[in-house]
Amino acid sequence: DLYLTIDYNIQFQAEVLLQESNKNIDIESGQIIVLKPGSGRVIALANFPSFDPNTYSRETNFEIFQNSVTQKIFEPGSIFKPFTMAMALEEGKITPETTFVDSGFAKIGPDTVYNFDRKVYGRQTMSGIFEKSINTGAVFLSQSMPNETFFKYVKELGFNEKTEIDLQGEVSSRNEVLKNGPEFGFATASFGQGIEMTPIQLARAFSIFANRGKMPKPYVVGKIIHGEEEFEVKPKLSSPVISEKTASEVTTMLINVVE
Repeated sequence: DLYLTIDYNIQFQAEVLLQESNKNIDIESGQIIVLKPGSGRVIALANFPSFDPNTYSRETNFEIFQNSVTQKIFEPGSIFKPFTMAMALEEGKITPETTFVDSGFAKIGPDTVYNFDRKVYGRQTMSGIFEKSINTGAVFLSQSMPNETFFKYVKELGFNEKTEIDLQGEVSSRNEVLKNGPEFGFATASFGQGIEMTPIQLARAFSIFANRGKMPKPYVVGKIIHGEEEFEVKPKLSSPVISEKTASEVTTMLINVVE
């Protein structure tokens, strides 16, 4: 007997939210993961589009059987910016009080990075990079450190390897194109373009901000009972990827975005 970590009510609500998103904004696909950052227990893991397990034989689109949370590699976009900020803070290249002047673009060799909608924000705080989601701000952060350091953190955040979640068929990218690529690749990776991961990798990595810099191993089976034998899964945490201080500073900035 397998006892899952999934909470039925939260799982149901997650699936409802995805269906409402499809109805309201016509999404092609979506995933919702609810994860306890201190242990890795997966409370909800929902995919859209989905299927009815009772009538799965009627499906004609076999892609619908893919678990996109663990089997879909994508470029995360601006949600990656907190990691770039954490790298620069951890390396002592900036402080939360550091400011920079945004001119709306950043030149990297023959190439140019622009902000969304080509906007210009002028002098900004580090928190402002999140609040206004400034691409050139993320480039400013990545250029404060060597490319080798940036890629070291990408590796330590688990983006080059599987999470080893207890679900079959998990995939991952090694981001070799980024590692061996030009300067421009690291500039765009700072705001989540040209770097690949799965949704479960992203959720696991984001746990560092709520879990004092440590990442958990995600799991969906909490307990196994076989006859009279009982095995309870114990949480597994990584060594700190960033310090508690850095985690707290980034968390404060993320709160500022919401407020």
